[in-house]
Amino acid sequence: MRLETLPLLFDRDSAIAWSQAVLQTENVVFLDTETTGLNGDSEIVEIAVIDRNGAALLDTFVKPTRPIPLAATAIHGIYDHHVAQAPQWCDIYPTVVSACNDRLVVIYNAEFDSRLIEQTCRLAGTSMIKATYRCAMQAYACYYAGLTGRTRPKLHKLQSAANAFRLEVPGHRALGDAQACLGVVRGMANGR
Repeated sequence: MRLETLPLLFDRDSAIAWSQAVLQTENVVFLDTETTGLNGDSEIVEIAVIDRNGAALLDTFVKPTRPIPLAATAIHGIYDHHVAQAPQWCDIYPTVVSACNDRLVVIYNAEFDSRLIEQTCRLAGTSMIKATYRCAMQAYACYYAGLTGRTRPKLHKLQSAANAFRLEVPGHRALGDAQACLGVVRGMANGR
């Protein structure tokens, strides 16, 4: 796993150029997860991966090893009964590898989702995904801030970024969030 961050100078033009380069990358995918929480033993309960055209390569629930806490359910609306018959991580792992290995994986908040992928792999006893992760949230922060600076600009939630480009985000779910991430990158690439 390689998590790439943006350079020390941040501006709108760099974010536009970054987005254009991402969309021209043939092996790029956009990923999102929903999880059991935020801490070090949280697991993925839903994952979606789409290509640069928006076609779903993977969209599935994942059965965690422990019940989903109500605090997590309050965010994404996924209950234990949704994942009761879902495949476990080790069952979908080959599909995740096929969709992500040796690719550029763009995520809105890549630090979080890449960490949860790593944690879930560790808990399931699978090897780590060999991908380069890049963060659309950091790029959007640069795009929104506009000016060059040496301090990191304020980060924005995916819903705010999507709203800026008049995108609909259906209910904080993995596929909808992956599609919104792609939409935000497209919006930045167009410089709107």
